[in-house]
Amino acid sequence: MAESGHVIKRIVVSMPSFAKPVLATLIAVCGTLSLWRLVQYFTPEYIYQRDFIQEYLLAKAVLTGTDPYAPLPELAKRFLGPLTTAVFQHPTPHPPAVGLLFSPLGLLSYQHAVQTWFVIQLALVAASAYGMLRCLELRPTPFVVLTCSFLAVTWSPFFQDLVLGQLMTLKLALLIGTWYMLKTGREAGGGLFLGAAIAVKFIAWPLVLLLAVLRRWKAVVAAGLTVLAANGVAAMVIGSDAVIAYYTKVGPLVSSLYRGHASNFSVWSIAGRLFAGTDSPAMCGVKAAPLWSAPELAGPLAFVAPVVLLGAGLFASARVSKSSFDAPFALMVCVSILISPVAWNCYLVLAAIPAALVAKRLVEQQFPVVPTNAAIMAGALLMVPPTTLNRLMSGMGDPASAGACRPLVPFPVTTISLVPLVAVLVLMWLVWTLEVFSAGSRVEDGRGTKGLPG
Repeated sequence: MAESGHVIKRIVVSMPSFAKPVLATLIAVCGTLSLWRLVQYFTPEYIYQRDFIQEYLLAKAVLTGTDPYAPLPELAKRFLGPLTTAVFQHPTPHPPAVGLLFSPLGLLSYQHAVQTWFVIQLALVAASAYGMLRCLELRPTPFVVLTCSFLAVTWSPFFQDLVLGQLMTLKLALLIGTWYMLKTGREAGGGLFLGAAIAVKFIAWPLVLLLAVLRRWKAVVAAGLTVLAANGVAAMVIGSDAVIAYYTKVGPLVSSLYRGHASNFSVWSIAGRLFAGTDSPAMCGVKAAPLWSAPELAGPLAFVAPVVLLGAGLFASARVSKSSFDAPFALMVCVSILISPVAWNCYLVLAAIPAALVAKRLVEQQFPVVPTNAAIMAGALLMVPPTTLNRLMSGMGDPASAGACRPLVPFPVTTISLVPLVAVLVLMWLVWTLEVFSAGSRVEDGRGTKGLPG
């Protein structure tokens, strides 16, 4: 492993001309197989198990003037009739703006709405690939965009997002739009895209703090006004009481139900794991006792890790902001993922931004050994599906609880579920390290070569 950087460099340099089309063909085949697998989830057996049912019921409630934050079983009974599969027992966790955005799909039958959103998601993946290439100052030819899109749908977070009908492909497209606009100096446009991303899912708010630290006030104001406008329109359509109820009751309630789930790799969950245990009353998953039973400490100490990570991210971003906007943006995208109260595998779709930047920097710097090794490790960890982690943890638990909804496992076993957290932290280190070296290389240009560790 110590020489992997040099090995990869030799492979890239010595790669014959026919190898790239062969590699692209292999990616296309894998992508096509992934799409074929995704289509299988349209069958009646799976279609009502999608998270998309939450967006659909929210949209139907908006269209009919029903309370959009009534419990999902009540909305499902009213708009879908008796179902063979159970739906979540709580209100939808999505903000009011999502109900407005998805209201056109609420005019369709559920099956047609699922299929339409799937097609839109695929278009968003392609748009994100195009935008990413533009942000990285690479040529976005149709062939390259299609290859990147196929590569994306084979990656576990994208695959899960497409299976569930989640919102992260939309979120990624909006954040890439933010990145491109701000990188090219279009402050109002960047703020508009960022505000839209926050209105759809609140987890990108640390990027507003980044813009404030960089004193890009026009973008900050534009983002704030966009969020206010989205919620203002929602208040006029569904009522201010529903909007206020979402932010004061529904959002915190749903977060509290899932914060203790093993698959939640948010840094908010660390104190709970240590002092209150690992378990969720709303969804099956491994269950473990705390390392030290002190539930009264779990709440107050839950803020420590997010605050430390946010501060470290802003500090690091400010340090490298003079060399480029790419690295600060990528760093704070990582922070946004990890300090969301709940972070699922599909949230790693957003990690495509720092991962792409790291890949570009590695190529530019000819695959230095230590960062290349770290990138290989992070890439491998990011590719592990959550089902694999869950099976691994369950297999190491109490045999008496095998096959149960909440199999009992020892506390150390639950650290396996933090693999995505480790991967994102490694990505942050890579973004920082490679950017510092890149900036140093520009300063030292003409005065010799400066090497990275290893």
